[in-house]
Amino acid sequence: MRKIVRTRSLLSLAVYSAWIPAACSQTLIRIVKRGQDFVTYERVTPVARRDGRILWRTNQFTLLENGLHYWEDGVWKKSRDVIELCSKGAVAPYGPNKAIFSSDLSSPVVFDIQMADGRRLQGGIRAIQATDRTSGQPLVLGKIKPSVPGEFIHRTG
Repeated sequence: MRKIVRTRSLLSLAVYSAWIPAACSQTLIRIVKRGQDFVTYERVTPVARRDGRILWRTNQFTLLENGLHYWEDGVWKKSRDVIELCSKGAVAPYGPNKAIFSSDLSSPVVFDIQMADGRRLQGGIRAIQATDRTSGQPLVLGKIKPSVPGEFIHRTG
């Protein structure tokens, strides 16, 4: 009787061994948890034992990355590094920190960033300057001038 069981066990192992590679090739990795700066993945794979039984092995790993997701409409969405052009400049709406950029560098607010916690950061550029090390006096290298809509200046050389 023991010999029959062993043969049946080997036959089961052969059947499961043929089934497991097919199952493993179709093993899905699923997301089990998301947050602004992380995502946890899980994979469950079948493992054949010598006695013919199948065990299910669960593996998880957590990916950490700043700004990986943003909260919108009650769900975590994957952030995208995209800046879209609009009539008055550009917007970056697909991340935890949303940004609006003015097309006119001489406007009072050139960039307006709304952070994930609701705070805002606004600012602009007024001039480019250097400091003379010997005298400590600022030296203005250039000032911002109003732009003309659709103007693109490309200098070569």
